[in-house]
Amino acid sequence: MLKIFINISLIFFLAFYSLSPIVSRAYAANTNEEDVLTLEDALTIAKENNKTLQAEYYQMQSAKETYIQALGYRLPNITGSLDYERIRPMSTNNVSYGSRDNFSYSLDASQLLYDFGATNSYIQSAYHSYKQSEKQYLDTLRQIEYQVKQSYLSVLSAEQLYDTAKEGLDLANLVLKYTQSEFNVGLVARSDVLSAEVEVQNAKISLLNAQNQIKVNLANLANVLGYDPRKNFTIAQIAYNMAPKQIKTGFADEIFSIALKNRPDIAAAVEGIEAAKYTLKNLKSSLYPKINLVGDYSRSDSKFPPENYSWFYGITATITFFNGGQNISKIRQEEDILNSLIKTKDNLENSVKLAVWTDILNLNNAYSTFELSDAAVKSALENLKVNEAQYREGLNSIIDLTTARNNYISAKNQRIINEYNYYLSLAALERDVGVKFLNVENY
Repeated sequence: MLKIFINISLIFFLAFYSLSPIVSRAYAANTNEEDVLTLEDALTIAKENNKTLQAEYYQMQSAKETYIQALGYRLPNITGSLDYERIRPMSTNNVSYGSRDNFSYSLDASQLLYDFGATNSYIQSAYHSYKQSEKQYLDTLRQIEYQVKQSYLSVLSAEQLYDTAKEGLDLANLVLKYTQSEFNVGLVARSDVLSAEVEVQNAKISLLNAQNQIKVNLANLANVLGYDPRKNFTIAQIAYNMAPKQIKTGFADEIFSIALKNRPDIAAAVEGIEAAKYTLKNLKSSLYPKINLVGDYSRSDSKFPPENYSWFYGITATITFFNGGQNISKIRQEEDILNSLIKTKDNLENSVKLAVWTDILNLNNAYSTFELSDAAVKSALENLKVNEAQYREGLNSIIDLTTARNNYISAKNQRIINEYNYYLSLAALERDVGVKFLNVENY
C-alpha cells in the first residue's frame, strides 16, 4: 500500500507542477496585501526617493536660477550708497585742532541700450543650458527606471527559481521515500537509498541558495527605490501583463524614429548645441561697443541731511581694442566646442540606433529560446515519468532516475531564466527607445 501511495503521489505531484502557468511571481516579505508594490508603484517611489535622481534635480534647479539671473541683465542696474565720516585734523605735535563731519549719499542707475546682441545671446545660452539640464534629469530618470525594472524582474525570477528548487526538494523526498520502501522489501540496493539521500541534501542546498538570492535581489530593489536594503515589502506577482511576443524587424525604422524623438539624452545634446551657438554669438558681440545710459544723483555736506547736491546723466560706450587676442582665441575655442558637440550628437544618434537594433535582436532571441525551453520542460517531465515507471519495474537504475529528475529541474530553471531574459530585453528596449512602457503588440 505504501508503494502504491508513493507512486500515486509522485504522478500527481508531477502533473500539478507541469500544469502550472508560466507567470512572474513575487517573493512575499510580508503578508499584508495592502502593501503590495506594483512595478508602476516602484517606478513612482524611485522617482521620489532615488538619491542620484534627486542630485540631478537640484542641478536642474541651479541651471534654472542661472537663467533667471541672466534675464536680469535686460533690466536697469540701480545702486545706492550712504556714507558718514568724521575727520579730526592733527598737528605735527599730535595736538587736535578741531573735527569735522562729512555726510553723503548717492543713487546711480545704468541701463543697457545696445550691445549688438551680446546680452540676448547670453540669456539664450543660459536658457538652453537650463533646458539641457532638464533633459539630463529626464535621461537620469530613464536610467533609474531601467534599474527599477531590472531589479524588480530579478526578484520575480528569483522567486520562480525558489519555487523550482522547492519542487526539486519535494521530488527528491518522494524518490527517497519510494527508494526506501523498495529497499525495505529487498528490491533495490542500499546504495540506491544513499544516492537518494544525497540528492535530498543537494536539493536542500539549492533551496537555501535560491532563498538567499531572493533576499539579495530584494535588497538591490530596495536600494534603487531609495529604501534601507533591510526594508521588508511585498511586490506584485506580475511585472508585465503582456505575454512574450516577437517584434518584426521590418518595424525597426519606425522604432528608430521613436527613439530619436523620445530619447532625453539626444534632446539634451540638441539643447547643448543651441547653448553653444548662443555662447559663440555672445563672444562675437564682445568685439563691438557696449552702449549704456547712465545717471547719478548725490548729496554731500558737513551736516545731515546734506544740502549740497549734484547730478548727471549721459551715454557711455565701451569697447576693448586690444587684450592680447583673448577674445579671438575664445571665439575659436567656442567654435571648436560647437563642432565637437555636433559630432557627438551625430555619434549618439548612431549609438541609439545600434542599441535599439541590438535590443530587438536580443528580444526576439529570448522569445525563441523561451519557446524552445517551454517544449524542453514538457519533454523533461515526460522523461521523468518514464524513468520513474522503469525504475519501479527494475528496468533502470537510481542514477537514471536521478538524472531524469535533475534534467527536469534544470529545464524548468532554464525556462525561468529565458522568460526573465525576454522581459529584461523588453525593459532594455524601453530604456533605449525612451518610453516607460512599449506595447510590442503594435510591432
